[in-house]
Amino acid sequence: MKMKKTLCALTAAILAMGMSAVTAFAADDEAQSSGEAEVTVTVSNAGELVVTREDIKLTDVDKDGKLTIYDAFVITHDEFFEGGAEAGFKAVESEWGLSIDTFWGVQNGGSYGYYVNDKMSMGLFDELKNGDDLYAYVFKDAAGFSDKYSFFDVKESEIDLDKEDADGKLALTLNVVGFDANYNAVNTPLKDAVITINGEKTEIKTDENGKAELTFDKAGDYVVSAVSESSIITPAVCAVTVSKTEEQPVVEPEPEKTPEPETKPEPENKPEPENKPEPENNPEPEKQPEPQGKTPEAPKTGDMCSSVLFGVIALAGTGAVVFKKHEDK
Repeated sequence: MKMKKTLCALTAAILAMGMSAVTAFAADDEAQSSGEAEVTVTVSNAGELVVTREDIKLTDVDKDGKLTIYDAFVITHDEFFEGGAEAGFKAVESEWGLSIDTFWGVQNGGSYGYYVNDKMSMGLFDELKNGDDLYAYVFKDAAGFSDKYSFFDVKESEIDLDKEDADGKLALTLNVVGFDANYNAVNTPLKDAVITINGEKTEIKTDENGKAELTFDKAGDYVVSAVSESSIITPAVCAVTVSKTEEQPVVEPEPEKTPEPETKPEPENKPEPENKPEPENNPEPEKQPEPQGKTPEAPKTGDMCSSVLFGVIALAGTGAVVFKKHEDK
């Protein structure tokens, strides 16, 4: 009985997985049949990221009935390069078929590379499907072709710091693509690469297995990449979104204020009595002007008696003369 129940549960699980796969394939087929698909594009120019994991709607630009890398490059330039595909992208026929002549405004004789889902593509007419990851780059070493394609095992990560068990940690493994003697692609972990966050170098380096661990404690959007001092690598990308609910400060209610007693108005000040005007001072009598010249000295007492005597004598003399004249008549 238990065996039958186990077989029934196993059969149901297999059917559920099969239905999920069918649904996913049906969605991709529907997108392809409608002539559209959504792919994620990253572009680096000589070691600098210029487009970082942007989703584009892929359409059949050249009307060849397929959704290809060529279509994606035209749309990417139209959306993100100043001047569009007309200014920044050009493909020409060569002995190897249609090849890139100009990419991101750079014409360097063909030193370009592009990978789909971390695997090297064979040409511009390789088809793309819904959900593909396309990485294109302009070589930094345009003459020696020594640039190595690098990638993280994690392309995107969401960290929710509000979860109880959240520690903000992110583990990554960095690999580079090389080739063996038969030109088969070989992925190798890269050690001692310096991890960067939003373009700034950190103190974190990859170990001998290409592994590194990062810790995030603040909400925000981050672009994690890497640089190497031992080789030229394309900048690998992991887009990280960290969410955290901001704690609202607790505002304590202010204590109610006791109303202050009303202040009685102060009595009005009575006006002070007007000061009576003081009586005007009588003007002092004007001083008589002194006569000009020397002031005669007052006569002395003895001199006054002499003057009176002489006056009497003169008066008597005058009277005698008058009397004499009267007699003569």
